[in-house]
Amino acid sequence: MLNSYIEKIYDNFNSRIKMELSDLIYYIAYFLYLTKMVITTTMFNEHLGRIVTVPITLICLGLLLIKILLLNEYSKKNFIIMGILTLCAGLTYINSSYNDLIFLVLFIIGANNVNFKNIVKIFLAVRISILLIAMLSAKLGLIEDIIYIREGKIRQSFGSLYPTDFAAGVFFIALAYLYIKCEKLKIRDVIIFVFLGIGVSYFCDARVDSICIFGIAIYSLFKVMYNKKENLKINKFLNVILSSSMIICTAFSIIISIIYNNSNKIMLFLNKLLSNRLELAKKGIDKYGFTLFGQRVDMVGNGGSTSVNPTEYFFIDSSYLFVALRYGMIALIIFCILFTIYIKKTIDLGEITIAFIIMIIAINSIVAHRLLDIAYNPFLLVFFAKISINTRYDESERQII
Repeated sequence: MLNSYIEKIYDNFNSRIKMELSDLIYYIAYFLYLTKMVITTTMFNEHLGRIVTVPITLICLGLLLIKILLLNEYSKKNFIIMGILTLCAGLTYINSSYNDLIFLVLFIIGANNVNFKNIVKIFLAVRISILLIAMLSAKLGLIEDIIYIREGKIRQSFGSLYPTDFAAGVFFIALAYLYIKCEKLKIRDVIIFVFLGIGVSYFCDARVDSICIFGIAIYSLFKVMYNKKENLKINKFLNVILSSSMIICTAFSIIISIIYNNSNKIMLFLNKLLSNRLELAKKGIDKYGFTLFGQRVDMVGNGGSTSVNPTEYFFIDSSYLFVALRYGMIALIIFCILFTIYIKKTIDLGEITIAFIIMIIAINSIVAHRLLDIAYNPFLLVFFAKISINTRYDESERQII
């Protein structure tokens, strides 16, 4: 009897050590890779040579493989989904030579049973630190502080490659902060979001990011009001809108880009409103077409320089078109399905904030290409991680998928 009890304690101890080691390995890999990727979005990128990036990438790859192959335990359902993701990433790499999706899938799989809130905290720490260091370095002249002008408006980059890169960083920081503080939001947090939205609009002229940040402020105000009550419920209409937001935004982006016609006045107005994004998306569709598993699509943007010839400029900002053309329709469909299932299940569990966050990312992604960019979007890693199920009477952790 005593021996059995001791063996049980020993097994539990080993299991806990294994779990903590598994989590620690993932946190280290994510911290290193995220730091490298975030730096590439700043003017520090020019000083970040392969002598630094290659070893970091290899270390992260090794750590992830150790966790995935030796320390992770999977349910049959998760194993099948992970297999589909891995196969898709591999076929995409073979067809397009882009390895971004491979590393993204490895981090998604590696997040299995990891506390998602800790992942978001790491993201916040890295993002805020590098953003502040880049801002200070740019103002001190240590790195170039590129200033762009659009229709007479000055757009500042604050050490980032482009004003929208800086604005997107602020937007995802606001989302991460909302997730961490969602149950303890105060009026001062709402005010912070409002000022961030005003700052992004005034200094960067990043209209969509500023509008989305104002949306975060409005949602936060509702959270502050409803947190005083016992429950926060949404009606069936809002449930459907939230659940299908990724599908709606994907369909809208692709359809409107396919049917775009510069002889239509409404289309021309919409294209101007979206800073020529529709015309560029249509150009990309006509030139490359859609494939199942991606292709090489070379893009020329203004990031990091103001000397790009306007006739050579070609960059697809819509995440849905970006993914469809570069990584293929299968990748786009898989992630749409995963996000849709995830939103539906989080709503059923009462985790409305995560559903809102994914919805506002979906809206932002209509005109921004960062949906599957691990340097900006930490919520890509949520599918197999553990999230907190918070109520007034119980607090536990579970996986959604």
